[in-house]
Amino acid sequence: RAQLQAKADLSESSNTARIDHLQAENARLQKEISELRADFRAKAQLFNGIDITDIDRLKGENAQLRAQLQAKADLSESSNTARIDHLQAENARLQKEISELRADFRAKAQLFNGIDITDIDRLKGENAQLRAQLQAK
Repeated sequence: RAQLQAKADLSESSNTARIDHLQAENARLQKEISELRADFRAKAQLFNGIDITDIDRLKGENAQLRAQLQAKADLSESSNTARIDHLQAENARLQKEISELRADFRAKAQLFNGIDITDIDRLKGENAQLRAQLQAK
């Protein structure tokens, strides 16, 4: 009986360590997402028309997921396997989200490669002049 208890304690300790590791990894990924979002927002402010509502939506969803993760972390030892699976899936999803955010940012940055605000202002000025000339005729 003592051996069974020792094995159960070891199993619970191992699962707890895995959960702690996955939660730490999740926190690191969340921090990386926050940093990417901040960088993305700073760049997006330079260019009108870049939509960041999807990022805000994902931020809300992530807050809900974090709350769900916390609720699951409070469950008994019998749910450790399910919590580990969920955290691994969440980490995979966050990795994918980071990759998508990076790809989106690179694609949008590429659109504006070599264009600065003075170029945009100059183009807007030329556009206004051309419209005025067209209306005059």
